[in-house]
Amino acid sequence: PLIVPEITKDIISEKTLCHLGCKEGDIMEGMKKYAKSLSGIEINSHCVARATAKGLDVKVGDYFHCEIPEAEVYYMWPQFGHLPKILDRVCFDLKYDCTFMVGFGELPCPGKDEIIDFQKNRGGYIISGQHSEEGGKYGSTFFVWVVTSDEWKSSKS
Repeated sequence: PLIVPEITKDIISEKTLCHLGCKEGDIMEGMKKYAKSLSGIEINSHCVARATAKGLDVKVGDYFHCEIPEAEVYYMWPQFGHLPKILDRVCFDLKYDCTFMVGFGELPCPGKDEIIDFQKNRGGYIISGQHSEEGGKYGSTFFVWVVTSDEWKSSKS
């Protein structure tokens, strides 16, 4: 959801950020006003062409096999089966010290932009919110899980 940059600005402000699976870069456009530097990886070359036409630094690649730039923060909206694999790759294979912001959810609801809840737990914390489309006529609830590489590593031991 396009509200993600605003609700995560305290996490991404003045940080190097890499968006894994960034599609056409719509969320990256919102993040660029907060992040120190921004890059993206997307497997679909047509989406990459649209993102680069917007002036975004996006490379074609499969984040399981391509070079992933080192960043302080990684944002992704992965398929559930992909999540542990990519976190393991960044934390254990590449040994990057970072924060992950993982989006998931998008359950239909009446639309309005707001943060609903903020829950801290052993493995990071979860921000849940709503975003609206078409002037509030449609919307969805979403979640962003925020976890550091150290928290991910300790959850595996």
